[in-house]
Amino acid sequence: MTGWGLYSTAVEGKGGAGLVEAKYVARFLKTAPGLGKVQIGEFLSKGPPEKYPFHSTVLQEYVDTFDFSGERAVQTKCDRVIRGMVELSYGLIR
Repeated sequence: MTGWGLYSTAVEGKGGAGLVEAKYVARFLKTAPGLGKVQIGEFLSKGPPEKYPFHSTVLQEYVDTFDFSGERAVQTKCDRVIRGMVELSYGLIR
């Protein structure tokens, strides 16, 4: 196993604790080429926050990577972010 599979397994096995900060994982998920929406969504939506607190923190950090500045652009960007999160989580919208 290499790449994302190895990393994801290591993080999940340790709950992310002590391996890397959630904000760096969030940036990686947003910017890494080759990661599919399904892979990202599976990681971000992993289990209940009580059982998987690291994944929940990464999800919060991931949402924080989006820029909502600008009065006119806020609604459009918000719509795109929500659509993106739905795509990541459920893979339903194209």
